[in-house]
Amino acid sequence: MLGQVLEELRAIKLSQKEARKENQQLKQLNANLTLLSIGVTQVEQSVSHLEDAKNRQVSARSQIQAEPEELQLKLDEQENRSRRSNLRFTGVPEETETALSVTKVIFDLIYKCILPKKAGTKDDLSIMPAHRVPAKRITNFKYPFTILVIFVDYRIKEQILSKAKGAKKFNFDNSFSFWIFSDMLVSAAR
Repeated sequence: MLGQVLEELRAIKLSQKEARKENQQLKQLNANLTLLSIGVTQVEQSVSHLEDAKNRQVSARSQIQAEPEELQLKLDEQENRSRRSNLRFTGVPEETETALSVTKVIFDLIYKCILPKKAGTKDDLSIMPAHRVPAKRITNFKYPFTILVIFVDYRIKEQILSKAKGAKKFNFDNSFSFWIFSDMLVSAAR
């Protein structure tokens, strides 16, 4: 019987040793879990900071991308405002300018085809010197270049443009046809 008690005491000591060993392993696992939890928290914070930084960059990028579009719209608006008093005369043969300047040709076209001048009335048609666009001749170009006319009085320009919209095209002394268009950017005309 004493042998049995000693045997049980040894078994109890052995199980206590194993329990202490398992307890130490549990403490080590608990410490490892705490470290792992701290590491996960740091990673989550880092990811959160990165996501915030990414969102700020995306927002800044969209603002930066929108800025050139806004500037282009403002530039186009200013360009169209500067062209507000301009008209383009298309289809006028370049041979008409042999004896006359382009400006005199435009006066003839306007007075004979669009706004007939009444005898004894004050001439309020005032334009800047007209010119062909582009100014330099391109070889092998079969159509006459457009004549750009800048009116001093915007109302006269609007009168001519309204008649041009109604008539579509004008015939000059049955020798050629010409058209009149507003001078705007292509993007604004759409």
